[in-house]
Amino acid sequence: MENFSENKRKRGRPFKVLASGNTRNQEANECAKGLAEENCTDRTKVNLYYQSKAHGALWDGDYSYLFINDDSKCTSKIKKRTILQNLGRLEDVELIRKTVSSLN
Repeated sequence: MENFSENKRKRGRPFKVLASGNTRNQEANECAKGLAEENCTDRTKVNLYYQSKAHGALWDGDYSYLFINDDSKCTSKIKKRTILQNLGRLEDVELIRKTVSSLN
């Protein structure tokens, strides 16, 4: 007789399933195919997914100050990237726009 159960709970939280039917990691892998390097981590891919989600939400308005276009200022580039990644974590596109307009 063996000393382990076949019905063990898996460690960690279950993956969130998005509206498309994929998990966040699957969406991030699809998004990062053309953007990320081959040897980047899963966290980098997820952050690129969130950053592109925020870009898509803010593309139509006057939010050009958040888009990264200056490679010479490294600290502002990192700050903008972090802001976009955290904005992308919000679920609703209108909530993203509302949050950015309150930052201004």
